[in-house]
Amino acid sequence: MAAVGVLAALVGAVAVAATSSSPPSVTAEAAPPSTSTTSHPVSSTDVVTVSEPVPVVDTEVRSGEGSVEDVVAAAMAAWGRFAVSGDLEEVGGWFAEGGPQYRQFEEEAEELISDPIGAPPYSVVVEDLLVERSEGEARVRGRFVFVRTGEASLSYTWVVILTRQSGRWVVWTVIDDTG
Repeated sequence: MAAVGVLAALVGAVAVAATSSSPPSVTAEAAPPSTSTTSHPVSSTDVVTVSEPVPVVDTEVRSGEGSVEDVVAAAMAAWGRFAVSGDLEEVGGWFAEGGPQYRQFEEEAEELISDPIGAPPYSVVVEDLLVERSEGEARVRGRFVFVRTGEASLSYTWVVILTRQSGRWVVWTVIDDTG
C-alpha cells in the first residue's frame, strides 16, 4: 500500500490524501467522557496563539507532563512513527487509550504491521497554533503538515482535543477544522 494511502487510512475519518479536493469528514467523538459536551467558558488569558511554525521532533518531554503544545508536538511525532510501523507503543502514552483516535489506531495497526511502509517516519510541522484551555480539557487548533522524503506533503487543519488523565495531558481525538 502506498504511504500516502496508509497515512490517510490511519487518520480514518479525519484525513484524506493530499490530492483529494474534498474535505475530510469527521465521525469521532468530540469531547472526552469526563468533560461535558457544552463549551467551558475560556477567558482570554487561557488562549495562546503561536504563529511561527513549530517543527515536531522526537522530544524528551515525558509523556503528558509538558505544556499542551509540547504534548501535541510529541503526539504528532509519535503518530508519524506509528504511520510507518503500526506499532501501538509509539502512540501509547500520548493518545488516550479508549479515546476515538487511539481506537482508530488499534483498528489500523494490524494492517500496518502486516504491510509496513518502513522508515523514514513522517515528520510533522505544526503551524498557526491557537490553544484554548479549560478545566481538564485543552483544544489546539492549527495546521498539521505530514512530511516524508519522496512524497507529497499532507496538510490538515485540525482541532486536537486533549484531556487530563492521571494528571497528564493526552490526546483524546482529532477533528477536522477546515471550515
